[in-house]
Amino acid sequence: MPQNKIFIFNFCRHGAAQQLSSIIKPNFNCEIEVVEGSRDALNFVRYRPDLFFLIEDEVMARGAFGMSELSAIPGILVICTEGCKIPAVDFLTEPVDDFIFTPLREAEILYRSRRLLGETRRDQKEFVKKNVLQEWGLRELIGQHPAFLEAVSKIPLVAKFDTSVLLSGETGVGKEVWAREIHYLSKRANKPFIPVICGALPTHLVENELFGHKRGAFTDATSDHAGIIAEAEGGTLFLDEIETIGMEAQSKLLRLLQFKTYRPLGQAKDVKADIRIIAATNVDLMQKVQEGVFRADLFYRLSVIGLRLLPLRERKSDIPFLADYFLKKYTKEYDRGRKSLSSAAVRKLLSYDWPGNIRELENMIQQAVLFTPQAVIPPANISIPTSLGSSLSKKLSFSEAKKKTIEEFEKEYIIHSLVACNGNITRASKEVGKDRRDFRRLMSKYRLDAKSFRYFHN
Repeated sequence: MPQNKIFIFNFCRHGAAQQLSSIIKPNFNCEIEVVEGSRDALNFVRYRPDLFFLIEDEVMARGAFGMSELSAIPGILVICTEGCKIPAVDFLTEPVDDFIFTPLREAEILYRSRRLLGETRRDQKEFVKKNVLQEWGLRELIGQHPAFLEAVSKIPLVAKFDTSVLLSGETGVGKEVWAREIHYLSKRANKPFIPVICGALPTHLVENELFGHKRGAFTDATSDHAGIIAEAEGGTLFLDEIETIGMEAQSKLLRLLQFKTYRPLGQAKDVKADIRIIAATNVDLMQKVQEGVFRADLFYRLSVIGLRLLPLRERKSDIPFLADYFLKKYTKEYDRGRKSLSSAAVRKLLSYDWPGNIRELENMIQQAVLFTPQAVIPPANISIPTSLGSSLSKKLSFSEAKKKTIEEFEKEYIIHSLVACNGNITRASKEVGKDRRDFRRLMSKYRLDAKSFRYFHN
């Protein structure tokens, strides 16, 4: 197959040409020429490339070419950077086949380039769908903490293999969000995602709700009832608080996982089921197995793939990112205008351990948006429970309460210094009069990450 000639004319100072070239080169049999600015631009155009990228910045690049020369090129794709001063509608009057805006996204670049080069691939729609879903879907999972990113990086692979998954983590860490991401990146994405909180189902109705029943199965069964498993057919069944279901329902669930069949109440024959099960728990399920209240064989069937979701206190560097996400979400939802958190408000968020995790943070930011008329949210509008009240409520001894109060003061003082110095450890240690190594030891003691203090500025 002959090589395609692809020219990239770059009128941008922000590295878009290098990024574009790195996307194109490994995916096409092509010869790439990158031309910076208007240097010999017209001569290169006369070589009649197969695909022509024009990266526009604040410079008006179009003056470097004649319209007749451009019209002879089979495929012209204009990339508009943030500084581009040419209205997008103007491209419609020129011999331009397509245009996109930065930031560049690999799936989008490849799709549009293949279309302009006339390449056909049977799986192109699936290819684009998969990449776009992966790129956009995972944006619901917010954070930069290394352990968090490592877990997120596993999701596309977990989604690919159609096996059961067990998500473990404290209340409020977002287990259903993770389950949805796995579902929507899997081959079952076009089928139902059915979430069930097992703990909310009455004990005597769990089997009926999950497996359904036939008419006459019991006194009040006046008609057939399909059940939740039938609703999830072809898709994903998410069973939250899986530890709450009784032993009899556990054995039926085990059969479903083993043989892909189940039997509604009152029915003589098994029914085939095509579903994927993702289970979640906020307890140590292995301990429940050891206590004899959860079946070991079901545990192993559910945890073919196990993911532990970090509590928010173990990834505090992500609090500013999450807070910013919820700020944007609720200012838009309630039409409250643009808002930001003051440095003191950020310090307050970072000083708290978040027993309710992301759900608690979201509720707090939502409340702050509703009750703050001004553009900058002050610390007074962040309703965090006081440390003293927390200590007293636990009925600590005098020495324990004293130790806890000193630690909380020490931690808040370090946080205050880091926020004031925008995460610069050297400056912060000088400000508090401590050796840099000692300051780092204190940061390690309280699990503080300098990155989280560089997100918001004073």
